[in-house]
Amino acid sequence: MPDKQGKVQDTNPLPVKMENINSGGNTTDNGFQIFFASIQRLGESISAPAYKYISSNATTVCKYGAGTLQRVNNLNNAGTITIYDNTAGSGTLIAVIDAAKVLGSIEFNVPFNNGLTIVTATGAITTIIYE
Repeated sequence: MPDKQGKVQDTNPLPVKMENINSGGNTTDNGFQIFFASIQRLGESISAPAYKYISSNATTVCKYGAGTLQRVNNLNNAGTITIYDNTAGSGTLIAVIDAAKVLGSIEFNVPFNNGLTIVTATGAITTIIYE
């Protein structure tokens, strides 16, 4: 099923299958108990980043839940860009960017836990790249 950015989300990324084969010809119901099962993924997680273009004074929730803020692209020499680890324009502050002083790309690569919310003011135009 596509998400808001049009990406197809895999609803079962690690399928697991367990079987009980009755080779003895028993026709009654049998119980099947698993005492231990383990799924392990080796190596770095590979995923495609998402982005949000913001061109007005607004409070924009980019993501609910944990993720990584990769980069902020400041596209205008005006305003402020405030970034929160939250699903609202308050709470744990990640950064406040004076857009008049920084034009271009700012690398972050920092994790957030609760969500990613961007508050733009006074004419800031930005693209936020996150996972």
